[in-house]
Amino acid sequence: MTIALDGVRYRLKVYFSFRQGIWFLDLQTDNQTDLLLGIKIVPEWGLISRFQITGLPPGEIIAVDSSELNAPPGRDDFGLGRRVGLYYQEAS
Repeated sequence: MTIALDGVRYRLKVYFSFRQGIWFLDLQTDNQTDLLLGIKIVPEWGLISRFQITGLPPGEIIAVDSSELNAPPGRDDFGLGRRVGLYYQEAS
């Protein structure tokens, strides 16, 4: 999926590892240069700000758990209308 974050276009890939039972995030530039690969999606934790990599969005991607369980999302718990979704907090 291609999305604009703070006015810059990025590619996000979200995928589930059946072996590990975990959702992961990959982030690329719009021209498909890898920025972050295999970031574990954990509710209520910032996913990108801990990395000091040129080209990352200046804000933060956060996985939000609408049920307030704050447990890692299972295979059927992640995405639009599900228990856990990704949100972007713009840089201030």
